[in-house]
Amino acid sequence: MTSSYKPIILKALLHNVKNSKGIHKNNIILIPIENIVEYFFKFNYALMKRYRLQQLNNRKSNVVIYKIIDKFYGNESGLKTPKKIASKALKKTRNLLFRHVLFLLRADAHIYDFFTEDQNKMDLPSQIKNEREFQELLRKTNSEIKDITYLGINRDIHNFMLRQAPILESALLALLVQFLEKVNTVPNLSQKLLVATEEYHFQRNIPEGEKQRLFEYQQDICFYCGKKVDPQQEKMQADHFIPYTYIFESQIWNIVGACPQCNLKKSNRITQETYLDKIVSRNRDPAFSAQFFKPYDQSESSIKALNILLENLYMSCRIYFKSIDL
Repeated sequence: MTSSYKPIILKALLHNVKNSKGIHKNNIILIPIENIVEYFFKFNYALMKRYRLQQLNNRKSNVVIYKIIDKFYGNESGLKTPKKIASKALKKTRNLLFRHVLFLLRADAHIYDFFTEDQNKMDLPSQIKNEREFQELLRKTNSEIKDITYLGINRDIHNFMLRQAPILESALLALLVQFLEKVNTVPNLSQKLLVATEEYHFQRNIPEGEKQRLFEYQQDICFYCGKKVDPQQEKMQADHFIPYTYIFESQIWNIVGACPQCNLKKSNRITQETYLDKIVSRNRDPAFSAQFFKPYDQSESSIKALNILLENLYMSCRIYFKSIDL
């Protein structure tokens, strides 16, 4: 596998099959191309903007879908995927998929055919070598890519995909992880891909009682700027020192109390290394560990191992996430 495009397209097909998003016509289920294009765009948006995952060995270059995302959403933080994608972005993504994926995937596994807007099947052979041949066939049939409106799946194949969806999704997830691990060293990669499908959500909430005890430990002083926060005027906020979207970790060793201004400014970014030293020292503080760590986690060796993990995650995070000086 030379890219993530094919398995993501198959995940898009599975998503539409599972959610009954298709038109039943005789023995064929027609999946709108636009559904596939939108899923493909949103999935890659999460990989690029939220998790900063690379898909090429060369970090100075990006895959084409990332370039499209950057052109239309370069200024977005990536914390949330846009509900409605710009039509021009979807059009460019659609053209990309026809140039590089849809007819090649069909050649690998002839599980769908192309259908026109009036729901007629296009008479195209399953083995198409390249884009030029594809365009030539369209020309001979007096058709254009824009006329292709649906991917048509045979009912037997559709029912098989529906019955075996969990296994197929696990297999596709394993393929994607295997591919992305070649060029990324981030933790919890499989969980990140699950969240990218928008079908799985992690709980990032911190218990209110634990937050209040943390603020009391810090004496309502912001971890970053050192400002004393007046509870009568504004509230301290719990901040994930290493961004939650990087490690999916809300344990107390990764949580600090911050004033609203610093928390907002830091957002989904990593801070300078002086704060790493500060949180490592805090975790070693006997007063902190006695109050927040369980008895079997309070040993010197346990806290040392925890801080080594924190340091390694921080160094890895600096590669992928934008940093900010507070």
